[in-house]
Amino acid sequence: MSQYNDQCLSTNPKTANDYHGAFPYCSVHAQLRPYVADCSAACRRNAPFSEKDSLQDVVWQIRNISNKLKGTPIQPKICSLLIVSKPGEDAVEQKLIEIVKWLLSHKSFVVYVQHTLKSLFEEHERLQYWTPLLCAKQSQLFDLVLTLGGDGTVLYTSRLFQRTVPPIMPFAMGTLGFLTHFDVSKFRESIQSISKEMYIHLRTRFECRYMRKKDSHKRIELGDHVFSNSLVENEETHEFVESLVVLNEVVIDRGPNSAMTKIILYVDSKYLTTVEADGLCLSTPTGSTAYSLATGGSLCHPEIPVVIISPICAHSLSLRPIHVPDSMYLHVVIPEDAPHSGWISFDGRNRTELRPGDFLMVRVSRYPFPSVYSREEQADWFDSIKRTLMWNQN
Repeated sequence: MSQYNDQCLSTNPKTANDYHGAFPYCSVHAQLRPYVADCSAACRRNAPFSEKDSLQDVVWQIRNISNKLKGTPIQPKICSLLIVSKPGEDAVEQKLIEIVKWLLSHKSFVVYVQHTLKSLFEEHERLQYWTPLLCAKQSQLFDLVLTLGGDGTVLYTSRLFQRTVPPIMPFAMGTLGFLTHFDVSKFRESIQSISKEMYIHLRTRFECRYMRKKDSHKRIELGDHVFSNSLVENEETHEFVESLVVLNEVVIDRGPNSAMTKIILYVDSKYLTTVEADGLCLSTPTGSTAYSLATGGSLCHPEIPVVIISPICAHSLSLRPIHVPDSMYLHVVIPEDAPHSGWISFDGRNRTELRPGDFLMVRVSRYPFPSVYSREEQADWFDSIKRTLMWNQN
């Protein structure tokens, strides 16, 4: 089985206007139209005057839809399923074959399997094969996504869908289980239950935009370029490189350099502090149980709307782990006088150099991550924490 392939994954829009407009959801959005329509109407009545207003509007829409979905059963119309499986695991491969055979024999589903696994299956009129490009360009094809693996497989699925995300049903077959709450040994009962009724919980994701300095020899004052709103993009000094959406965290670290990296942090375009550390971790509430926890950040319930900022082995007390509202946007700047570059990683992947004079802008994505539950009471974050971290177990 081949390794994950991130090629052909789409990036987010390059223009500021792409952050406006009606709120997108997932392929079951037709059944949620009353909720989405309410939010879109409110957005049209109160058109944002700035990027800051636009960000606050997006945050309000996500919270509004999330609150309305809480405890609301959805009767889905599932016609097509996409399966994302952990690569290189014989047990996962065997379970994948079993699930696909059952789906094709017991239901009228169209099943999409990773194209690199085509040799495992016989031809069938309702068996199709997906590629990262297909997921990126035509997410509306899939009514439900099954993941077979651990939390890493869920993160990979998030990378596949950089914009609109279909409902995700995660089956646990990995070492961690913060995000995988379905028992794969009971997949038949679980899928039958979901086909009749499902609950959806939205998880916040971050949009990260990387701006690179054009002239490395020309010294500029970066504070002049991050002072008015979240998308000050002076074409004379910086160029857009890429934009990625993360479910867990974005990390800026020292990379292969032995010395600490120097980072300037702005919150809502206001200077907060200069950090000298091994790096900086900006985490979603979902990512609070991942790298953020290892850096000393606190656990955070996924319904708390915050950005978790945690320094990695800070040299001084100039910055301790801190939470800021998710209605704020952040700029992470490598200053001109920094001794070396920093390095960015997005959910542990897509490692990119951040050179002196470059900066990264982080804000809430308008494309949340919908996780599926069969019953409302299964969405208990505290149970997953106690089970995974083995609290109160002798």
